[in-house]
Amino acid sequence: MQKELGGAAPPVPISLLGVNAIGAEAGNEQLTSSVSIPWLQDVPEQDARAKWGAINGDVFVLGGDNAVASVYSLEQHPLTEPANYDALKKILLDTAAAE
Repeated sequence: MQKELGGAAPPVPISLLGVNAIGAEAGNEQLTSSVSIPWLQDVPEQDARAKWGAINGDVFVLGGDNAVASVYSLEQHPLTEPANYDALKKILLDTAAAE
């Protein structure tokens, strides 16, 4: 999706990244070998997952002010379903357009 958004004419200013949960570090190498977005590792000093109330598969969409504009659950809406992929893409584009 990042390539699609960046390849749009004009390009859409959206950046995707992943954040791995504390304690799941062992899977980073395997996971990052199959993704093309930046991947961050949460650490106990930050504990972003707890601070944001995130659960597995949550996508936090931030506006230009870095405030949460939307949360989309990939657990409930897997991107393997074209309608879910399109719905998330629309959320991202709508959020970017509102800025």
